[in-house]
Amino acid sequence: MKKSIAINEVSILRQSKQAASVKIYNGKSIIIKKLISDGVLVSTPAGSTAYNLSVHGPILNLDSKKISISPISPFRPRRWKGKIVSDKSKIIVKNLNFKKRPISAVADNVEVR
Repeated sequence: MKKSIAINEVSILRQSKQAASVKIYNGKSIIIKKLISDGVLVSTPAGSTAYNLSVHGPILNLDSKKISISPISPFRPRRWKGKIVSDKSKIIVKNLNFKKRPISAVADNVEVR
């Protein structure tokens, strides 16, 4: 497990032609059991007007004390729009099929494969 701090956003992206298959937690509670998409974007208010807006995520007020979780090109469930959570949340993204569907994580400009 790697840890990194991001000012704008953390993006989880597919590494192959296969879409990513992930499960997303907020601490121990499940946000979504299975998301098949090109990835997931976890954005701070500072990053919500850039990449997050381009993936149809919400714009967050700078003093909102929230972060947004937005799917990138969701395939299933197609209409899941994401979630807004507290900035104190511990977001965990679990790869459900790491052999067939590898993913990478990018915190601002630091990438982990």
